[in-house]
Amino acid sequence: MEKTATFEVTVSSAVEPEVLESISVTPPAKTDYTVGEELELTGMEVTAGYTDGSTKVITEGYTVTGYDKDVPGEQTITISYTEKGVEKTATFEVTVSSAVEPEVLESISVTPPAKTDYTVGEELELTGMEVTARYTDGSTKAVTEGFKVTGYDKDRPGEQTITISYTEQGLEKTATFTVTVRSAVEPEVLESIMVTPPAKTAYTVGEELELTGMEVTARYTDGSKKDITEGYTVTGYDKDVPGEQTITISYTEKGVEKTAAFTVTVRSAVDPK
Repeated sequence: MEKTATFEVTVSSAVEPEVLESISVTPPAKTDYTVGEELELTGMEVTAGYTDGSTKVITEGYTVTGYDKDVPGEQTITISYTEKGVEKTATFEVTVSSAVEPEVLESISVTPPAKTDYTVGEELELTGMEVTARYTDGSTKAVTEGFKVTGYDKDRPGEQTITISYTEQGLEKTATFTVTVRSAVEPEVLESIMVTPPAKTAYTVGEELELTGMEVTARYTDGSKKDITEGYTVTGYDKDVPGEQTITISYTEKGVEKTAAFTVTVRSAVDPK
């Protein structure tokens, strides 16, 4: 007699091998370039996605194309990755800017110093002068040294043009301002004196001369004037001589004597009744 027994087994469908479905890219930290710079991939991450839903970070085996360091503009960079005969790509953008021209000295300007009027013999003073350099990129810079100052002659009266010259990277630029050199001022010399008579100009024989209210003024060759309150002499008064008398004021300064005069009247004493 034959006998049997059974058991069960499970047969599953065959597992499909994982297949590369896509890649994604996180751009590198640097995406702005100047013509001539090499592409930098620091910070870039490439991730592969598979048909089974899994992902994997790709650190090698991919190619990078589309970058031209000599062409300015926006460029599309392509990352290509092949696995088991399947190639996928992802992209990111970078910008290549034209090379910045080095700043070149274009001009200089000058703010004149505080002092622009001189007398023959005086040295040029630059206190307060400001020199500013301007460059082709629009920038400016205060220049505090390295410039030359020419054109000043302390012995020549008249208007003079002062030239400021500044050289940078072989380029020389200039700017100017004007000063005036005047002939040496002649020392002031006493030219005359004037006198305002005192309040009292009528006397009786025997009265002393009174100078209250009198003013003496000196005039000089440079047109200036000065009140003289001392150092002059008063002559010509005789209290015992009736009649009109000329009173002379004499004043000497630096060896130069000048005089002025006014008149008083001396009357005879009135006889008592």
